[in-house]
Amino acid sequence: MSPAATEGPPEARAGRSLDDRLTALRVDGFAAQIALAAAVVAAVTFVGWVLRLVAPGALPAALLFPAMLAVSLVGGWRAGAVAGALALIVRAWALAPRGAFALPPATAIPNYLLFIIGAAGVIAIGTYARSLVDRLERSRVALAQQDISYRTLFGTMSEGFAICEAIRDETDQLVDYTVVEINPALQ
Repeated sequence: MSPAATEGPPEARAGRSLDDRLTALRVDGFAAQIALAAAVVAAVTFVGWVLRLVAPGALPAALLFPAMLAVSLVGGWRAGAVAGALALIVRAWALAPRGAFALPPATAIPNYLLFIIGAAGVIAIGTYARSLVDRLERSRVALAQQDISYRTLFGTMSEGFAICEAIRDETDQLVDYTVVEINPALQ
């Protein structure tokens, strides 16, 4: 980032640092996305096992949905899809409620279909949020480039130029103005 892009009011710099932090969380390589998905689902599975030991009536498979959301936000749709597939496996075998395998297949299949539909929705939401963060970052970079171009043009033009803000009364009549910015030639 250029020095001119870091100038500005503190609230603009704070917004940029938040955008930078969100962008820094991105995982782009396919192998890294798979590793992220596997690590997060494994961690959530471990937490689910511990939760079942502490509270036998708990439903730890519900923890998989926030995990899939986080993975798809950070890693994109491929990482979310891998996390969803791993979460389905974990849901079916590792975190199944006690006695779930005693259910007849006619009852278990709709439950897994509902899990798949819910997982797809959560992954879509995470992927959409990631695309919004990406779009915000691209807009911020483009705006910084435009600001640099404007500052260069405004500071080097040979004609005097000022930017003024109009002050109007209740009837929308111009009563005064304030000078917002003056270029070096006018100064």
